Formats: sequence, C-alpha cells, structure tokens
Amino acid sequence: MADRKRVLNDVGYDIADAYRAGLLTHLIGDRWKDTWEALIEVFKDRCPGFSDTEYGEALNRGFKDSR
Repeated sequence: MADRKRVLNDVGYDIADAYRAGLLTHLIGDRWKDTWEALIEVFKDRCPGFSDTEYGEALNRGFKDSR
C-alpha cells in the first residue's frame, strides 16, 4: 500500500510541476474549478485506482511541494 501512495504522490507532484511549466495549458479552463477537474482527469489516466478525494489531496500536496 505504501508503494501505491508513493506513486500517487509522485504523479501529483509531476502533474503540478508540468502545469507550472506550461505543459498543460490546454487544460486551463475559464475558472480554476474547471482547470482543477481537468487536472484530476489527467491524474486518473496516469494513476488509476484511487478515489477523487485521494487524487485531490495528492494534487494539493504536489502543488505545495513543487514550489
């Protein structure tokens, strides 16, 4: 289980980093909520098998840790 959580957190960091680097500009919506939902969908594709809450928490950590 710890390995799965590590992968989840690593992917969250990678997505946040890619977003900040401008590599995911095609996902930017009119509102942050739209962008966030698009980022979560990318997350689901890259790392299936977690709940929406787990994706959101890992993405939050990714944005915080990738500053």
